[in-house]
This record gives sequence, C-alpha cells and structure tokens, in this order.
Amino acid sequence: MSIRLFFALSDIVFAEVYGAKIIVHTRTDEIEYYGHLSELEKLVGDDFLRTHRGYLVNLRFVKRYDSGTCYMARGEALISKQNYPVFVKALMDYNKKRAE
Repeated sequence: MSIRLFFALSDIVFAEVYGAKIIVHTRTDEIEYYGHLSELEKLVGDDFLRTHRGYLVNLRFVKRYDSGTCYMARGEALISKQNYPVFVKALMDYNKKRAE
C-alpha cells in the first residue's frame, strides 16, 4: 500500500525526525508520515538546510538563532555544532539573495 501526501514545499517551515516518523511543520499544519528526512531533503530547493541530522529547515522562516537552536515561525529546530558555521553562511547568503 502506498500513501501520497500533498502539500506545497514552500509552505514547509521545518521538518523533524521523531522515531521512524517525519513531522513536517507547515505554516498551518503538522503532517506526520513514515519515511526518511533525506528523501524530503532531495525534493526541496536551495532555501532549505539540514541543520542537524534530525532537522531540515526552510531558511525563509528563520526568526532568530543562537549557537544550538534555530527559532522558526512555528517552533524550534536544533543546530548541530559542526553545522553551525554552514547554517550561518547559508542564512546570510539567503538573506542577501532575498534583498537583491
């Protein structure tokens, strides 16, 4: 049996792994399904970044961040220490691109 999910990728605020499930936090809902975050990561565009092995964030919805947490429009996502410099650079590049 195959399950199909329908939601706009641009509406994703962030996605997280919880056990064997992926929880996709959109602007209005939370959608849970069984799968791998790497599969979702392949579908989304350059506006998304894997901040931690268990989190994929849409840079468009980042409100603020510190050394370990990314505060999103609808929740929080972890940032691993090794990914922090990559996250900061990606966010700065994203904001620069949006300002142009």
